[in-house]
Amino acid sequence: MKLLSLLALMGLAASNYIKFYNNCPYTVWPGILGMPGKGQPEGGGFALEARKTHIINVASNWAGRIWPRTHCDRSGHCKTGDCNNRIKCNGTGGFPPCSLVEISLFGPGGLDFYDVSLIDGFNVPIKIEPTDGFHKRDGGRYDCKAA
Repeated sequence: MKLLSLLALMGLAASNYIKFYNNCPYTVWPGILGMPGKGQPEGGGFALEARKTHIINVASNWAGRIWPRTHCDRSGHCKTGDCNNRIKCNGTGGFPPCSLVEISLFGPGGLDFYDVSLIDGFNVPIKIEPTDGFHKRDGGRYDCKAA
């Protein structure tokens, strides 16, 4: 199965990292939309070539949406997930259809939340999985499962 993987790397410092891995045989342009006051990492988007990895730094309390865009041209227009003809979405959400990841770090109760949603349609399979972090209960690998 071809998919875009997002691996949340929980850091011990005042920031976290999100690692993107493009397992598709084509370039995908992740779009990123931080919630108000949470920042727009990477200016809201970047190109991720096939079989490549990219890591972004986000604040320890970052919350936002990430979606894959496909078939983007030099003008910034994408066939799926377009954000007003820009590679760097910079505060603009994606136009359906696009698969969607929603992330909220250090939310209510100090917990991290994430999900994969098809509310805006489907364009690329996505998997999100937390990696080993600083808080493990009962000797587990991590507290949450892949989505």
